[in-house]
Amino acid sequence: MRAGIVVLGFGFSLLALGALADMVVAVKEAPAAAKRPSLRLVWVDVHKIAEAVRPVAFAETTILLESAGVDLEWEKNDGRQRDVRDGEVQVVLLPEPMPPLRRHIMGAAQPGAYGVRVVWVFLASVREALGLPRRASGLLRPIEMRRLARALARVILHEVVHVTDPARPHAARGLLAARLDRPFLESGRLEIETELVPVFRAAAEVRETPVDEGLMAVRGGDSMSATMAPIIAD
Repeated sequence: MRAGIVVLGFGFSLLALGALADMVVAVKEAPAAAKRPSLRLVWVDVHKIAEAVRPVAFAETTILLESAGVDLEWEKNDGRQRDVRDGEVQVVLLPEPMPPLRRHIMGAAQPGAYGVRVVWVFLASVREALGLPRRASGLLRPIEMRRLARALARVILHEVVHVTDPARPHAARGLLAARLDRPFLESGRLEIETELVPVFRAAAEVRETPVDEGLMAVRGGDSMSATMAPIIAD
């Protein structure tokens, strides 16, 4: 009886080892998981007008791109001369829109050749869209800082779409709407729309962007549009 038990136990051990070996072989033969695309954004805030909300803005953009299956690498630059890396997008923070852009323009994008891509975000217009004073008159409360950081993240990603796919028109609603209103900018629940996912993946993989004739912009306030060649402001 004991011999039978020993033989049975030995046989079971052989079977278990065989199954384990099959599992090891299966793991080795399994194809490697595809590497997720990674987008590099460079934060350029020479005037340090948004330094207080920068960490939260970084986190908000990372969370949004996670919903598109894209990793995000943020780099901070103080405006000093540096070599531009292939495929990066420079995000330049400015206090106010530059003429001839109108008062309510929150962001703009200019596609460029050889992978040089730049987007601008105008802090005063974003603040006003949130119901805050255009010019900072004191420290923001934590909840206001969160709202501002969240809004900045959405304006930035709106412009990343434009700089990646200049021919894509504004949408009726969502992240690429011509008018990003306060409820959208403040919403705590947002995912990248399915139709924009390929654009963000392309943004992460692009190494050269064709020159475009116009500058695309997003505004707060009403949704009226005007064209000033070669600048397009919606």
